[in-house]
Amino acid sequence: MAVDRKIDTLEGALRDAIERFGSEKVAEAIGKSKDYVNNLSNPNQKNIGERRRKKISHEDSIILDKFCLENEMAPPMIAVHQMLIDNYRSNLDPSRSIEQSISTISYRFAEVVNKVETSLDPNSEKGIDFSENEKKQIHTSIKELEEQLKVFKNLISLK
Repeated sequence: MAVDRKIDTLEGALRDAIERFGSEKVAEAIGKSKDYVNNLSNPNQKNIGERRRKKISHEDSIILDKFCLENEMAPPMIAVHQMLIDNYRSNLDPSRSIEQSISTISYRFAEVVNKVETSLDPNSEKGIDFSENEKKQIHTSIKELEEQLKVFKNLISLK
């Protein structure tokens, strides 16, 4: 049975990287075992091993984001950190959070448009047709835009 994971968690971000690259490559990138990485991405697993809380280290988060960037995937860990901070900030100063959210949405939308335009360039991988790699990159950018739209929607929702 599939485990339901939230995108707005580090576990969800790790899951995205695992879906894209496989748990073996992710484990290799951060220097951990495949089982360790799979346990970290499982929200139902409270602890790993004896008396060790299940948390990805800050250092491993950075290494994973660098690995993702090197492999043409947006860094998932920093995106979750930003989302969590944005949600916290919205409780402190809602007007500032809304401005930042709009700015982030604009950036993410421009990123989608830029990837589509680059992919349609006659000098791109498949010329004016989308390659599988280009489709994946565009899909990832759209997913990131959708996540930012969810954050914005939560900021302006009636409470």
